[in-house]
Amino acid sequence: MAVAALVLGILSILSSCLWFIGGVLGVLAVVLGFIALRKARAGQASGAGLAKGGLVTGVVGLVLSLVLLVAGVALLSRFGDCANLPTPAEQQQCVRDRAN
Repeated sequence: MAVAALVLGILSILSSCLWFIGGVLGVLAVVLGFIALRKARAGQASGAGLAKGGLVTGVVGLVLSLVLLVAGVALLSRFGDCANLPTPAEQQQCVRDRAN
């Protein structure tokens, strides 16, 4: 379980640019890491270090996914209307106007 948490945590960091995948993998890594850490502390399993690594990488992947989601929503809300303009020149001018 600790190895699974670590693997999912690493995958959550790598896939955080796809916020929906990175976020889900991050949550799974945190949950599995927490369960594995509790079992390791109770003496029912080994791999406390791997469980801690899974917790840390899961949290990092989850936070990174959320930050990228918020940044994407902010960019779309600011520049999304520019994509509806008919010509590329008008779109570029819209982006320049809103960037200033």
